[in-house]
Amino acid sequence: MMNLLAITPPSSTPPVAKQTGPSSWAVEVQPAHEEQVGGPFNFSFSVPFIPARVAQPDQTVTASGVAMALERLSVTPSETRVFLRYDPPNGQTELDWYPIVEIEGAMQSVQGSRKLSDNTWSYSFFAPLYDRQGEWTVTVKELVGMEPVPKMQPGEQPKQVRLAGPWVFHFTVPPAAK
Repeated sequence: MMNLLAITPPSSTPPVAKQTGPSSWAVEVQPAHEEQVGGPFNFSFSVPFIPARVAQPDQTVTASGVAMALERLSVTPSETRVFLRYDPPNGQTELDWYPIVEIEGAMQSVQGSRKLSDNTWSYSFFAPLYDRQGEWTVTVKELVGMEPVPKMQPGEQPKQVRLAGPWVFHFTVPPAAK
C-alpha cells in the first residue's frame, strides 16, 4: 500500500542560531509539513523465482606460493558469483588482498568484490551467463594487496602490492533446473 504525500517546506523565515556555550551553537528550524493528497494505492504483482545454478568444484590451485580454493560458483539470470578462499600472501594481513578474476568467454562487465569472513571473497559478474552450461574456466590473474583506507593518513596514497598468478580453475556448471 502506498500513499501520495505533499511535503510543504518550512516557512521562509531563516533559522535562528543561538550560542549555547563558549564553542557550541544551537539552530532552531521549522519542520516540514506533510499532507496526504492521494491514495491509498494498492499494487498486486508476482515475481517469478528462478533458482541459482550452483557448481561446487572445491578445487585448490597454488601459484606464486599462495594456495587458493574455488569453493563455489553461483549463476542467476542477473549475476554470476565466484567464491574464493585464500590466506594473505606471506602472512601480509595488514593489506586487503583483492583478486582480479576472469571467467573465460564472459565480457568483463560491471564487477564487484567483497571480503566475507575467514579469508573468503565473493566476486560478482553482472553479465548474462545464466544460459551458459558445461565446462567453465575461472582465472585469477593476480592478487592486489591494498592498505585499508582507515589506516591511511589524509592525502596519502594507498600502499599497493601485486602478486602475479595465474590461478586457473576448470569445472562443469550444471544445467538449469526444469
